[in-house]
Amino acid sequence: MIRRRLIRAWQELRFRDALLLTFLPLLALGFILSASVREYLRARVYDDWYARGVSVRGQFSSRVRMIAKLPASLRLRDSFSPDDNDAGVIRFEVPGARWDSLEVVGDAPWAPWLDGTLRYGGTSLPIRLRKRGDNSVHWLTEKRSLSVRTPRDDFYKRFRSFALSGKDVLPSYVANRMAQSFGLLAPTTEVTPVYLNNRFYGVYRFIEVVDESFLRPLNRMPGNIYRGDAAERGEYQKGTARNLFANPRIWDRASANDRWTSAGSGQLRLLLEDIAGTTFADHQRMMGRLDRGEYANLFAYLLLMGDPYHIDGVHNQLLYEDPSTQKLTSIPWDTRLRDLSNAEQPLNDLFRAVLRDPYVVDSTMMEIAARVANDSVLHDVKRLIDATTARYGRYLAYDRQRTGIIPDVGDAESSIATMRGNIALLRRWLDNDSVASRATPTAAGIVLDLETRGHVGADLVSFVVSQPVSGATVRLDANANGVPDASDPLIPLRTESSASTTRLVPARPIALLPAWDTRTARILAGHVPYRLFLSGLGSGVTVTPELRNRATGRTIAPTTLADGAPVREGLAWHPWAFP
Repeated sequence: MIRRRLIRAWQELRFRDALLLTFLPLLALGFILSASVREYLRARVYDDWYARGVSVRGQFSSRVRMIAKLPASLRLRDSFSPDDNDAGVIRFEVPGARWDSLEVVGDAPWAPWLDGTLRYGGTSLPIRLRKRGDNSVHWLTEKRSLSVRTPRDDFYKRFRSFALSGKDVLPSYVANRMAQSFGLLAPTTEVTPVYLNNRFYGVYRFIEVVDESFLRPLNRMPGNIYRGDAAERGEYQKGTARNLFANPRIWDRASANDRWTSAGSGQLRLLLEDIAGTTFADHQRMMGRLDRGEYANLFAYLLLMGDPYHIDGVHNQLLYEDPSTQKLTSIPWDTRLRDLSNAEQPLNDLFRAVLRDPYVVDSTMMEIAARVANDSVLHDVKRLIDATTARYGRYLAYDRQRTGIIPDVGDAESSIATMRGNIALLRRWLDNDSVASRATPTAAGIVLDLETRGHVGADLVSFVVSQPVSGATVRLDANANGVPDASDPLIPLRTESSASTTRLVPARPIALLPAWDTRTARILAGHVPYRLFLSGLGSGVTVTPELRNRATGRTIAPTTLADGAPVREGLAWHPWAFP
């Protein structure tokens, strides 16, 4: 019956009816295609990673997918209430004509400030806002990233200025919020739904702007905050070096200490000179301006988030100078949650110089070991994600329906999967504890050469001697001249004897610290040589070092360092050279 009716309807179909039935879908497809071409042509104006990825096919597909998801999107949007008194929701009121002007204002001279009103909870205040961002992902879509300022005597919560970023909202929130749990000097960040003129505009990541007011709630004294970000924005002097660590002139100060006791920007210039230095004295001066513990926590944090790369040589550099100590602290900015195994580019010059310090590398691995034990860092991330999705899950789901038309806001599953992958990789680093060993008999005793070859170091806890001995001594080749002399420190020993062997146990384990190879984008295990002199052992004995992984405590079986193989220069400054 149904088949007969369809056949009859087809036979009775007139040309006008067929034209009408096909015209409307074709008109809709033409509209989608023209919008896709328009977005592609707008993107061609720029030459950055986002603009280069925009294509007509991708824009067309995104719009078709969004139309297919339209019923679900409308149901979600209908559940939003602009009258919701959640204090985390921001509502902007901006005259429509002024807001629409952002669509046609060119980005080269940057965008004008627009006057408006901000409402949150039961509070309202006047504000000024404009587009922001250092690449076109923040400007090209209908969901633009924004800078917001309040009048001098008004505050949004405790903030006079802040940013709203529409890109990678959930994973970036997690990555940047986690900085606080590592004890780092980091700006406040939150997930914030935004309404514009009583219509939901998008879910954003709220970002505190780093300036002098940033320091006050953190109980830090007002001081210089050196900002290296101009080169990425094109605001630098033509014909000069774009690398921040080669050109102090393209730094500015987000917070300025111009008291008579301050050296102005002198500390920054001295730091850049030491970073460019090639001697151990240069390194010691540089580390005198920094705090090893702070940088170990910073590197542990960045590695677990998978992003030691985004604080690079052309942007995202923020250094706070404590006026009471002249120490410089790195402020993490715009950290991404990403796959650590996907090495992006070599580390910046400052990070590479600091990581030549074996004590920083060692402390970094210790911090990572503590964080991955019992998956504690993963549980912290899950708690952040669960709390955020419980509060704003509907807003995030709505924006995910628009992915491709607006930047992806991210999701819980992929964020947790990325963290799991980074933790698994860093656990492999913690197990990478290779040490090569060679004992060479000499007339004076035994020369023991050891070389760390893993990401993590070893503790030399004892020397196992193949026969009973008494009166044995151990010296470290601290001056690296290859032969024993009076300047080499003598190690206090405890002797544990049995019928056939002797264990020479140092009063404290001898730390064999690791090195990292940062010469390429991927952070590889490096090597550090160590030489010890054992005497008073008698003839015909063998010595076997007993080693433990410094981070996990597991026993390390040393590999063999080939006889006659030269001792390689280490990739880190030698630990025994430090005072």
